[in-house]
Amino acid sequence: METEKMSREDLVMRAKRLDRYCELLIEQCDNWLAAPDYEYKETLWGQKGVARKRGEPSDQKPK
Repeated sequence: METEKMSREDLVMRAKRLDRYCELLIEQCDNWLAAPDYEYKETLWGQKGVARKRGEPSDQKPK
C-alpha cells in the first residue's frame, strides 16, 4: 500500500467532511428512532387521506 503525503489543508478538509457525515448519520438515526411515533400518528389520522395526497388510488371501490 502506497502512503500519500497529505497537506494540512487536505487533512482539515477531510476531517470537516467526516464531521458532516457523522452529523448526518446521527440525524438519520434520530429519524429512524422517531419513525414508530410517526407511524402511530399516521394510523390515528387514517392512511386513506395520506394516500390521496400522494396521488395514489384509494382503497375504496368506485360506486
